[in-house]
Amino acid sequence: MSERSARPRRWWKYILITAAALLVAVLAALWYTTTKSFQAYVRRRMVQEVERITGGRAEIGSFHVVPFHLQVEVRDITVHGREGPDDVPLVHAASMLAQMKVVSFLRTEFGFTSLVLDHPVIHVAIGADGVTTNVPALKVQESDTINAAAQQLFALSIDHLAVHNGELLWGDCRIPLDFAVHDTNLQMDYEYLRNRYEGALSVGKVDTTFQDFRPFSWMTTVQFVLGPSFADIKSLQWNSGRSSLRASGRISDFRNPQLQGTYEAEINLQEAAAITRRHDLREGVAEFNGEGHWSLNEFKASGVAA
Repeated sequence: MSERSARPRRWWKYILITAAALLVAVLAALWYTTTKSFQAYVRRRMVQEVERITGGRAEIGSFHVVPFHLQVEVRDITVHGREGPDDVPLVHAASMLAQMKVVSFLRTEFGFTSLVLDHPVIHVAIGADGVTTNVPALKVQESDTINAAAQQLFALSIDHLAVHNGELLWGDCRIPLDFAVHDTNLQMDYEYLRNRYEGALSVGKVDTTFQDFRPFSWMTTVQFVLGPSFADIKSLQWNSGRSSLRASGRISDFRNPQLQGTYEAEINLQEAAAITRRHDLREGVAEFNGEGHWSLNEFKASGVAA
């Protein structure tokens, strides 16, 4: 009888010892995430991924991980392209605060509950030929070209994305960037044989305020191709309330942009009147479809309005 009762006690001892060992291992792992060694490892991996995706040279000023909250704070982020040493870099951001939910460096998949960028500046310098830019070519590895003609650069999903006090410097144009969007998904692939990028972007909700108009929300999905001297919009779908736009086209000559495309649009006049504060618009739907050519100096369009 005593031998039988001793066996369950031994099993309980084994269970308690195993549980204690697992607890110690978890606590040790959590402690390791707070060490300088772990922070340095994550920092190196982040720099490597940024350089792989952009083809440029990345620098990070300071880096801090809060593992218990899955939070990353990065300051003074810079990506250098093919610009001169005294020129504005390709990308720079004062800080990035990210709340992570999924990170897989091996599968190049990144998921964020929230991502906030403070004062990001994107600088695309365009040469006199309208083709040459400061955007670097990807660093192609021999193993990549053997295994596949196209490589997935990354897949990104963000529940809430906010950009504060940002700028896009495109040639001589300066475009302010300040917005907040929800449910953003972006995937980018690189085709080695054609030397171009293929991407798909979807944005679930964008809250927009424009001049004296009433605030309104919209969503969009875009499939696109980026080449050295052109950008193809394979399909664009834009929706706001009961209004929608579908378009496709090509942008060529980045220094003097030329846009050739087709479009179909349906505008709900009642919603448009409320947003623009216009009382002379009647109820109904205005429909437009056609094709056009747009540039900085010329605008041509042909189509049907109903």
